[in-house]
Amino acid sequence: MNDWREIARRMRFNEGASWADITRACIPFFPESTEQQVRECVRSYLRRRKEYNAPKLDYNGRQMWRYNLDRATLYIIGDVHLGAYGHDLKAYKAYIDRIEDDETAKVIILGDLIDCATIGSKGNPHSQTMTPQRQIERTIELLYPIRDKILFACAGNHEERVYRSTGTDAGKYIMLGLNCLDRYHPVAGYIDIKAGKRRVKLYATHNIGRAETKIQKLAKSYADIDLILGGHIHTPKVIRTTQKVFGGQQRDVTAVICGAWLMDEGYAVSAAYEPVSMAQPVIYISEQGYTVAV
Repeated sequence: MNDWREIARRMRFNEGASWADITRACIPFFPESTEQQVRECVRSYLRRRKEYNAPKLDYNGRQMWRYNLDRATLYIIGDVHLGAYGHDLKAYKAYIDRIEDDETAKVIILGDLIDCATIGSKGNPHSQTMTPQRQIERTIELLYPIRDKILFACAGNHEERVYRSTGTDAGKYIMLGLNCLDRYHPVAGYIDIKAGKRRVKLYATHNIGRAETKIQKLAKSYADIDLILGGHIHTPKVIRTTQKVFGGQQRDVTAVICGAWLMDEGYAVSAAYEPVSMAQPVIYISEQGYTVAV
């Protein structure tokens, strides 16, 4: 190497050498400069390199994600509530294994991946099976094998609770750990999937309402959308409705709500909530269109 810049870059970013060692290696290139002057020159150069600065921890802010796929089996992951004592980890792991083994699998994440109960929330923070920090770390560990299959992710009200309390976007850091930050938006996203000559357009968010009439109203509010994906109510549902479009034509819209990975919690038992199903709707997309199975 005959360029001090190449030597400095290699020593700093590849070898992690100290400023003193780098300075000594570069001194022969500056015969008329003092050691202090060489050190300042080297520091000034290296601090302008992109390798010196940490990457920006920010999603790109897009609300439209476009994909060209021959076909896809679309799995929804939401309302996991990892960390709650009622979370069914065995069933959740089996679902992730199923996704990992499916070559056509793609994933939409709809939030509430962690439970993170706090004082004042319905869940009891003293019965959590792991700390909020560990809930984030464990979620990354569990989803890491299928990270390349994730098309989009948003936060749920439990991640939002963390943000309101601490200013930290837990969903964002989960996606950062999965190297999927460019597929994350905290609230909602539009996903456009083109399968052959057929396009299927989706709107995904965590809470699309509990009442069926509200879901139908919401479906009619999003023109040119084929599927609306949501969660929050812990009950898998497939609701079909119709919206009118320009020119008096009608088009079908389907709202799909995922199930939860949560068995009975104390507050659910005392409030006489009905048992929740962990059945998960799966959406099959091809050039022929889409079908939904529960």
